[in-house]
Amino acid sequence: MTGWRTSGTGPARHDFTGVVRVGGDEREHAGTGNGPLDALTGALASAGIKVEVLRYAEHSAGTGQDAAAVAYAECRVDGVTRWGAGRDTSVLTASVQAVLSAVNRAVSG
Repeated sequence: MTGWRTSGTGPARHDFTGVVRVGGDEREHAGTGNGPLDALTGALASAGIKVEVLRYAEHSAGTGQDAAAVAYAECRVDGVTRWGAGRDTSVLTASVQAVLSAVNRAVSG
């Protein structure tokens, strides 16, 4: 997924939009959910990729404002369960990376 964005659009409502590449085909997909990751799974579902986030954890990899966040996600993707991880100074970006890492690991075998 490239070029993604998310926003809170109301109480317990988030929208997620990003470009999803399936095979060689890239298209923009959107999803809505009760949080950013739920909205991400909605966007992936609209691309034909069914994702359930089974477990999720995050922590800081250091101290201070510039410390990186590390996120881990266990996801079931079309019946295949894999873990993914992400790291970024943004907790949200690390979280999205973790889910996408699990998805990519599941679909690549």
